Amino acid sequence: MADLDKARQFLAAEFESAGLPHVAGGILAGTSPLGQGAYIAAVAAALAAPCAACSNVNEASDHD
Repeated sequence: MADLDKARQFLAAEFESAGLPHVAGGILAGTSPLGQGAYIAAVAAALAAPCAACSNVNEASDHD
């Protein structure tokens, strides 16, 4: 099963690094549509997919 909390944290960090802390806060608070529904499920699935470069699962956590 996809880890939705991990996906929200990842997505919020991406928006934070892009200079959009208000969007990141909304994602973490659960008030942003980007942190809900099919969109966040797709982000979670992408994070759980094997890494194309090394065929490793959870590429985002393995290559810090």
